[in-house]
Amino acid sequence: MSTILHHTPHPLLKRLHWTHKRPSPGALAGDYRSAFRGRGVEFDQVVKYSYGDDMRTIDWNVTARRGEPYRKQFIEERELTFHVLFEDGAGMNFGTGIRTRRESALGIFALLAQLCVNNRDRLAVTYIGTEVEWHERAVRGRSSIYALAQRIFDSEPSEWGAIGEERVFKVLRTCLRVLPKHSIFVWISDFAPRQISPQWALLRKKFMCIGIRPDDAWDLQTPKLGVYPVLDPDSGEVMTLDWRQTAVRRRHEKWREAREEYFANLFPSRLDRLSLPPDSEPVQAFYKFLEARRLGGA
Repeated sequence: MSTILHHTPHPLLKRLHWTHKRPSPGALAGDYRSAFRGRGVEFDQVVKYSYGDDMRTIDWNVTARRGEPYRKQFIEERELTFHVLFEDGAGMNFGTGIRTRRESALGIFALLAQLCVNNRDRLAVTYIGTEVEWHERAVRGRSSIYALAQRIFDSEPSEWGAIGEERVFKVLRTCLRVLPKHSIFVWISDFAPRQISPQWALLRKKFMCIGIRPDDAWDLQTPKLGVYPVLDPDSGEVMTLDWRQTAVRRRHEKWREAREEYFANLFPSRLDRLSLPPDSEPVQAFYKFLEARRLGGA
């Protein structure tokens, strides 16, 4: 376990701090907790079901015994613990628009860190890069969370090289073992298609899991280009692709479909996964995501 050093906050953190220093309604303030209800709560008692209650809390065993609907009542814990897995492979450096995938991901991470500061919640981080890997335990308070966030901003991703599948599996096994009860697991990655870890089903069963994926325009549709040189972030090889060729366009389409399928298989509910649109403001996209979760009864 490394020691967290105190740094001057990153400019993005400073901007978020001043933007959200005053109390704000909805997802900007404490109401963002309602977007994560269903975890971070303790069972209290069984009560009669009333119209408008969340049907997912119905206790079917008690309902069957008593002949009328009853539901489980919970007491929300005083604080939430967010554990962020920041997967910083070379593919995060890719970007054909105004920002790279990594820049979008850092914007979301900074916002989550600021929300933890504002609401006195706890934040932990597991960082995995092409060559570097580290873990920081959950901390609370502005100085400690800013120092933890600064370590993410100070990390230098490799220009090329894929993160091995087995390394990701190992990190997920570790998270399964060390995450505190009721943690909210937030996985930030470009989610290039790969095999799903055998431990993933256990993680989803034990914790609330959220996936956040920054997208580039090329991730969403086949580029309408002619001959164009591209850098393969996994191999570091510069390739010249002729996008006019059917085979090239078809191969790209298959990759896009595999990427979407992989992301959806990891997070089957749309309320559990966020794709950051290219060239959009990541902060606003995240607020919309929180509001959708709150209204959707996440």
